[in-house]
Amino acid sequence: MAKLVLFLILMFPVEFSNSSDKKVYVCISPNEKVYHYDKGCASLLRCKQDIIEIPKLDAIGKYKRVLCGDE
Repeated sequence: MAKLVLFLILMFPVEFSNSSDKKVYVCISPNEKVYHYDKGCASLLRCKQDIIEIPKLDAIGKYKRVLCGDE
């Protein structure tokens, strides 16, 4: 049984960090409504304002952003 568990762990690694701790990027513009995982996202590169890196939960809660459709 222990060998099976070890095999499954090695074959299907799981990220143990909380996804809410992930950092995302947002354009600080009144018209923006999305957050980005990739700082090189084409949509984000069009930002004319400052780009900040914040926790994902802040992007969703404080800034009312949703994930960019280009990601």
